[in-house]
Amino acid sequence: MAEAVQSPGIGAGRQTPAHERLSRLLWLRKRGEIYRFLLDPEADPGLMLERIGHGGSLIVREAEARRAGRVLDSGLVIVDGEDGLAFCTKAPPREFLPCLAGYATAHVASVPALALLADAGAGPLTIDPADDAAALAFMPHSAQVYYDPDLWDALLPPSVATIATALAAATPGERMWFWLASDEIAGALPLILQPVAWDPNHDRTNWLIDRNSEVGAGEGAGGTATVRDDGTLQFLGPRLHRFMLESVARWVAANVAEHPALGLLVDCELVVSAGSEVDAVIADPPLWQGIPRVAVPGTIRGTASVLENLAVGGECWFWLTGSQTSPTFLYLTPVAEDPEGAAFQADLPRLFARFPQSFADAITGVMSRPTASRLLFTTPDTATGNFPHQVQVLLDRYGAEFPVLRALHGATLLKAEPDGRAHVAAEAAAA
Repeated sequence: MAEAVQSPGIGAGRQTPAHERLSRLLWLRKRGEIYRFLLDPEADPGLMLERIGHGGSLIVREAEARRAGRVLDSGLVIVDGEDGLAFCTKAPPREFLPCLAGYATAHVASVPALALLADAGAGPLTIDPADDAAALAFMPHSAQVYYDPDLWDALLPPSVATIATALAAATPGERMWFWLASDEIAGALPLILQPVAWDPNHDRTNWLIDRNSEVGAGEGAGGTATVRDDGTLQFLGPRLHRFMLESVARWVAANVAEHPALGLLVDCELVVSAGSEVDAVIADPPLWQGIPRVAVPGTIRGTASVLENLAVGGECWFWLTGSQTSPTFLYLTPVAEDPEGAAFQADLPRLFARFPQSFADAITGVMSRPTASRLLFTTPDTATGNFPHQVQVLLDRYGAEFPVLRALHGATLLKAEPDGRAHVAAEAAAA
């Protein structure tokens, strides 16, 4: 079974509140707006923005950082007529811009919105940025703003690795922007793909399409893609053709060994639609023969992969839902990879959204493997009565396709009490 791809997470739930504030300010920028900025590489995030007249907190932060002896830059950011950014600072623009580009390139994986800094310029600052009135009126002459497009080449390159990174972050229910090439061009990508949650305004996607065109890509067709519950991708849009699917399959076959996340494209399908009606569905499973399929986190295949790799003595965080009237699902993630459970907790809102009735019947806790043939679930939750049914439904539906799930036969559920004691709450049927 293919190893599960470890996801860095698409949703903002895996970013800090400071990351989210920065992302929203970049996404919601408007032409003509002016922000204060602070670039402090030792902070997290190292770039901070605030609108003029919103308290001046960056002025206080800057003073504190300078007293601590940190090296930083500050000033104003102007959103230009093309929604690009000009950073104005008292540092020489030709020295500041490489620092800004280097920071963005180093941190764009954790804060995807930093890609919106692409092609930003740097200009001189001739006023006191702490003066709100002067800041709002400030506008450098366009000839004074320094640009160097080459500095941004590594920020978000149109490469196989960039697309694989986007795929690796996908979980069921996620939506993505896509573009499919109409021709196979050596050196150009046949597929551009970016999560909507990383790119709500299509900025990253447009950047990649433009750069892909610079290396030879021609026309193409775009739309939205959805990761389905089984982990496969469905592309929806007009002007989609079978040759596009064939081109992507050949590209995946040639690159999947180096970039396993491309395996998420196995068994994808194109849904041709220019409106509310579907004109055609294009799928061809034989195209993907011999290409390893990805075990996507948040799918039963992902759950089976985690269970298969769980050694005796190992533990997983678990989330289990299902009743006589609602779907059953088991989600597992290794405790060793998430000792504090922070990533697991960040995943829960996504799971509850996929299974609305789980608010009434889901249980969470730790699953352990005390012996090779025994699984032990421990939960502090009270909705334990459905456990035998939940396990049986999982086995009936998926046991044949994923034999490793048969380890759930005879599993025991312990109810953990507030005083530290635990007692058997339920047991699944034996094989």
